[in-house]
Amino acid sequence: AARSLDHKHGDEDKKSFEFRIEQEYRTRFESELAGMQHKHDSKRAELVEKSAASRSELEVESAAWKDGLQHAEEERVGQLLQTIAQEEHHCSELATQIPAEILAAEQAFQ
Repeated sequence: AARSLDHKHGDEDKKSFEFRIEQEYRTRFESELAGMQHKHDSKRAELVEKSAASRSELEVESAAWKDGLQHAEEERVGQLLQTIAQEEHHCSELATQIPAEILAAEQAFQ
């Protein structure tokens, strides 16, 4: 009877030992898993932040580029308008000079 009591007590010790080992491994595993999850979350947050910064930087560059293009276009249009005005002025001078030259040539032949 004492032996069966020892045997029963031994089974309980073995179960208790197995339970403690299982709990220890579970705790260690959960801790490592939490650490990995934290690293993953940190890396993800870092990438999201970098992505947002890159997007913001691209938007700023794009806006500056568009402003630059618009300014260059406005400058080119201004130059073309100035050239057109000069050509119109030149044409109007020619329009007054040519009849006078024709008149002078006609008078020279008479």
